[in-house]
Amino acid sequence: MDKVFGPDLPMTKTVKPTEILNAQGARQLFDDVMNARGSDVMIECDGVKHLGAQALQVLEAARKSWAKDGKAFELSGVSTDVSDAFRILGAPEFPNMGAS
Repeated sequence: MDKVFGPDLPMTKTVKPTEILNAQGARQLFDDVMNARGSDVMIECDGVKHLGAQALQVLEAARKSWAKDGKAFELSGVSTDVSDAFRILGAPEFPNMGAS
């Protein structure tokens, strides 16, 4: 089968955050997510060991923006550490959160 390329095909961009998503890591996450604007996005969380409040704010704002744009915004490889951070920060059922 031939590969088909073109502007009408859906494209998912993958974002791989740093291991520590503190204030500095949240800034990098914001930049990486904004570079994927207009596409479906998969955030690969399997390497994340710490998720702080700033990173949660970035993820929540992005989730809302992607929903408004009609694009997919999903997390994959969510570790127990990251899942616990969501719970502690008051977002235990973050939408589209995949489990590792």
